Amino acid sequence: MLAAQAALALGVIALAVIATALHPGPAALPEAGLQRAKAAAFGALLGMLATVVTARSVLKSGEAAARHPAGLAILPVYSGLLVKLLLVAGGAFAGLVWLQLGPLFLLLGYITMQAGYLWAGGR
Repeated sequence: MLAAQAALALGVIALAVIATALHPGPAALPEAGLQRAKAAAFGALLGMLATVVTARSVLKSGEAAARHPAGLAILPVYSGLLVKLLLVAGGAFAGLVWLQLGPLFLLLGYITMQAGYLWAGGR
């Protein structure tokens, strides 16, 4: 799954550079194109980290189901969801506020990784 997401991440980064070359023009590539590519890459990184956290919590839930009563098997899923929420929300905050990345391309990178997860999971 991470390989599919990495391929899509490269695609969305290239899309950010191409969109900058087409809309503002090639003169904007050194500054705006780099900023958009960084925002898309950061969003993609958040999406890939969210995938890792989700996979880890599902695996832990399977192990818990084998060892503990059925009521406790879901606990790793909920704790993983909390970690994922903190990771994505905190990462988006850090990207938008501290790194001053553009919100459109940051979200585009993140959403593309979720689509990559669905695409790879559906095969």
